[in-house]
Amino acid sequence: LGMDHQNTEATILYNIGQLHVQLGEDEKAAELFYNALALVRLSPQQTTSCNNKEGASLIAILHNIGHIQYRLGKYSNAMSTYANALSVARRSSDKLHLDVASTLNCIGVLYFHMPKAETDKAMELYLESLAIRRTILGDEHRDIATTLNNIGRVHYMNGNYDDALVTYVEALRIRRMVLGNDHIDVAATVYNAGQT
Repeated sequence: LGMDHQNTEATILYNIGQLHVQLGEDEKAAELFYNALALVRLSPQQTTSCNNKEGASLIAILHNIGHIQYRLGKYSNAMSTYANALSVARRSSDKLHLDVASTLNCIGVLYFHMPKAETDKAMELYLESLAIRRTILGDEHRDIATTLNNIGRVHYMNGNYDDALVTYVEALRIRRMVLGNDHIDVAATVYNAGQT
């Protein structure tokens, strides 16, 4: 296959993998993502950015593999995969790039959910992600609200209930404005705020 065909095949494998994720078939999805990854890595014109409109990107594939590893409880594998994605994101784009922010957030989630949560490390990563996202997206974007919700969860886990509530209220304000009152992410933040 030529390079265009490899990129097309990688995109098709990636898209089918996404369907398997939606169906809850993580192992089949992972197999497809690994095959897409192999093809993307072979291409001298590999696309790295998650915001790629022309096909599957290296970072998006790595994020999906890392997320499946995380859901399967393979935390060290997931950490390695996300570290690889962060390395690619930092090498291939400006330090203030959404791919970097997204990957930092993913690693923060992983630290937060590990069997022995590392909340200090998660908070550090969330704050770095938030700073990048605010610089690029402004203060009222869905991704800002997601990161704020994650920061609120760290505050809550650490027993900083006042800080958690303030952070949840800000995340909730943004989510309601951007997503509307009936969105599941709004409900999740309401639930989190209600726990504090």
